[in-house]
Amino acid sequence: MSAGAPLPTLRLDQAQRIGTLNLYHWATPDIGWYGPDSRHTPEGWAAKVAWLGDTLSAMDAAVVGFQEVVSIEALRDVAAAAGYPYLETVAEPHFSAENEKVYNRPVQAVAAKYPIRASRAKPPEGVAGALGLSHDRDFRRAPVEAHIELPAFGDVVVFCAHLKSPGVGVGDALIAGRSSPPDAPEAAARWTLEALSRAHAAASIQRVFEASALFHLAAERMAEAPERPVLIMGDLNDEPDSPALSALTAYRPFERDGGADDPEESGAEVDYAAQFRMIDAQRLAPRSLWSDERRPTHRAGARGNAIDFILVSPALHPWVAAKAGVVADFAVLDRWFRRADPAAASDHAGLLATIAPIN
Repeated sequence: MSAGAPLPTLRLDQAQRIGTLNLYHWATPDIGWYGPDSRHTPEGWAAKVAWLGDTLSAMDAAVVGFQEVVSIEALRDVAAAAGYPYLETVAEPHFSAENEKVYNRPVQAVAAKYPIRASRAKPPEGVAGALGLSHDRDFRRAPVEAHIELPAFGDVVVFCAHLKSPGVGVGDALIAGRSSPPDAPEAAARWTLEALSRAHAAASIQRVFEASALFHLAAERMAEAPERPVLIMGDLNDEPDSPALSALTAYRPFERDGGADDPEESGAEVDYAAQFRMIDAQRLAPRSLWSDERRPTHRAGARGNAIDFILVSPALHPWVAAKAGVVADFAVLDRWFRRADPAAASDHAGLLATIAPIN
């Protein structure tokens, strides 16, 4: 910035909120999950619909990404009633081959107060092969790439994702040529544990592949227009220091290994790597700038962990000179964790990042 140039002005009056929320089996009572007996009761579904309507109204976001969506039209109705007239998905839920009323793979959706241009995110060519995987490897649950024209920001790119979960069963990695364990108890025990070992490894490999593919997609969008905000958000099914999150926020190892030299010491005018750095929005919000501590975003009984995220591109980083805005606030919405039954709401918290434009 030249001497005498006016300082940038933060325009809080034109701030926009962007949120994400895993809906925990958003499926009408006629649809089951895990089996025909796992389904919402009519009363439970009514409570869940009311909860979501109230939550969306309270969020008052410009854009909200959803995970675990099965009943798309029911979500569209609730979102529209809460002030979100636009909703897009890019895939259809998968149902069990044995029972067409039991789903086994949900989809993602993006709702907004402004028109959405949505497409199905596909892994960039070469990513799978570089990781030693088959070249046709794909996301297990296709992310939504949404472009939304937000007031004061223009085109904003949002990737809504639900990465492969760590939960597995024996059927996820059966021994080749065998669909059931041997009869002998000792052989059956070994067969089962070996299958589960491979299943856990396969789930981790898939999740980290998906994370890397998402980062490559985000980097493509950042390279096209560095000043355009790019966000990756959703249920990423791993914690802040996990390999999956490292694949999405790859700048820190680069920085640690000496790849990002101090511009003043190296004589460089630009830290080029920083132009592609995705950062957890919670770390950038004013109240958490000096701490990586996170509240749990997922509850399983008494246990909680932080597996939901909103990541933002350099266009929203405070120290970047030519930025579109900054993360002005960040909230974890988890008041429904106090409910006894997560099915009446969700077993995930909602996340809400407020981004404010800069003059």
